[in-house]
Formats: sequence, C-alpha cells, structure tokens
Amino acid sequence: MPQETAGSSQHLDPAPLSSAIGEFWPLGQTAVRLGMSESDLLELVEDGSVLSVITADDQLLFPAFQFEEQQVLPNLVPVLNALMPASNGWEVTQWLMTPVRQLRGRTPLEITKNGDAKTLRRLTSLAVDQAGVWARKNEVR
Repeated sequence: MPQETAGSSQHLDPAPLSSAIGEFWPLGQTAVRLGMSESDLLELVEDGSVLSVITADDQLLFPAFQFEEQQVLPNLVPVLNALMPASNGWEVTQWLMTPVRQLRGRTPLEITKNGDAKTLRRLTSLAVDQAGVWARKNEVR
C-alpha cells in the first residue's frame, strides 16, 4: 500500500474530503464491524480489496461508505483491485466520489451501489484506465 506523508505531492488534505465523504472508522472499529481480526483486515488492505487512508498523523482509517452490512460493497471490490496498487487511498477516495462524464455524470461509488451489469463493466474499465494514468505519473516521480 503506498504511503502518504505530509508534504508529499500525493498527500491530499483530508478535511475537505471527510466533510464531503462522511464517516471514517479506525482499524479496530472496522475489524469489529466486519467481524474479523485486525490482521485479516490488514491483509484485505494489502490485497487491494478494502480502501484505507493514512492521515497526516499516520492513523489508518477506513471510509465507511465502502461497507454494507459486514462486507465491502461487492461491486466496489474489482474497482479497488484495479485502483489500489497504482495510487494511495486518498486519491482513490476522491476518484470514487467525483462525477465522471463517461458514467453520465454519476460518481463511481454511485455506480457500485446501483449500476447495471454493463455500467459496472464500464466502471471497472475506467478504473483500469485510471490506474494506468496514476502508474505512469508515479513512474515519472
């Protein structure tokens, strides 16, 4: 998982994002809510199947929007699998919450919650494309 540090060009200020995104849960609370151990949850983070962010004070947090009942939104997992290796959690969170022209102005998160099969395939394709853009950008650094 890429590490964000204060002052790095990858770091995004969490304050405006958190007010727009909603609740973030710490590691322990997230593990309890999902009914798993912290180490199992960290494995899912490493696999790119759960979205996490790191705050400026090095706290690992999980955006609550990605969870439904005791799991990650099933349609979100392939998108996270595509995006997480290429970027950091803040950048992925912002991408998920930003309306996309190719999705008729809906956000990727909206599509994961109520998109049809064709639109979900389009979203996954867009995520793969975005991961490629981020990977190329990171190679230049």
